[in-house]
Amino acid sequence: MNQKIDLRNATILVTGASGFIGKRLTEYLTLHYGANVRAMVRSYGPAVHLARLPVEIIAGDLMDPISLQRAISGCDLVFHCAAGISGSDESRRSVTVDGTRHLLEVARQAQVSRFVHISTVAVHGPNPGPIIDERLPLVHSNDIYADAKADAEQWVFRYGKETGLPVTVLRPTVVYGPRSGAWTVGPISGMQRGAFKLIGGGVGSAHHVYVDDVVQALLLAATRPEAVGEAFIISSNSSVPWHEFFGYYAQLLGIELPNLSLEEIALQRQRLKQLRNPVEMALTFAASPRARVLAHQIPGVGASVDLLTKAIPQSTRTTLLAHAASVREAKLNPPKPPKPWIVDYFCAQNRCRIEKAQRMLGYQPQFSLEEGQKLTTEWLRAERII
Repeated sequence: MNQKIDLRNATILVTGASGFIGKRLTEYLTLHYGANVRAMVRSYGPAVHLARLPVEIIAGDLMDPISLQRAISGCDLVFHCAAGISGSDESRRSVTVDGTRHLLEVARQAQVSRFVHISTVAVHGPNPGPIIDERLPLVHSNDIYADAKADAEQWVFRYGKETGLPVTVLRPTVVYGPRSGAWTVGPISGMQRGAFKLIGGGVGSAHHVYVDDVVQALLLAATRPEAVGEAFIISSNSSVPWHEFFGYYAQLLGIELPNLSLEEIALQRQRLKQLRNPVEMALTFAASPRARVLAHQIPGVGASVDLLTKAIPQSTRTTLLAHAASVREAKLNPPKPPKPWIVDYFCAQNRCRIEKAQRMLGYQPQFSLEEGQKLTTEWLRAERII
């Protein structure tokens, strides 16, 4: 079953076709190859951009195997780009992991010629070491998206090994470009609201890849016999510090990016820990105007509180009440330090290797960061996002 596949004559299912990568892949398959594409979407609303393409748009839900059977019927090839990206953590994980398992099963039943699964380089953890390549183990880091992708990958390779289903996994790095929510529109929106900060000076390594290069890798993974049973990291030939990657957007907006230092993060975590201390919680109650009222409603307690208050020197009482008020204010507006895995990710300085994809797939990134940013800027201006 590891034959070379002709995209022009294949019937192709793209899951998550209304998403960032899925939509661009669908455009390439139809406009450059004239392929017969079945674009699976969960709802028709987000699929409005697909309506102009010569594709069959079909509603399907990864959690509904019956709908998946209808979607995959007659297909030769599957590009699995869908994942759980909304709802509760449990729901997101279930869609990504269980949904992938459901799709693998119907793909096995349909005897497709290739199943290409989009994962993420984050399955190796937020800071896996100085060199990142496919030989690194999959790890859990409490990043819901990455952890679910790691578990989904295990199902993909299990099906490939146990059933003979021809599977290939791609692990892209930071995919940016027109319509990118996570790495283009999202950061810009945060900057416009004043809600975006660099972490640790933004000195960590941003392993970027333009979306069209990811599409190139997907097409190679689908058509090369050597790709079956393999995983490939997909990135550009170079990286830049995060302050440079995000700084480009900031420059477009004419703003300076604020920074959240590691020292500030440590203080925020310490303060958050203090707020959960029973003594601090008692002080919070003591500072509440309601506390004295409640104390006087209990027989004997109110008088004792008054006596205790008089016994404490005024200077000490003032200091305690000021501290309690501070604690109470902090509880009303608690510090929100970034999660440990986020700090690790944005502070990691390493090198991402793509030699395996170059050697086995013939993958060669076509877009430098400068070229990708230029194309992205044109789209941002056309959409009036900036």
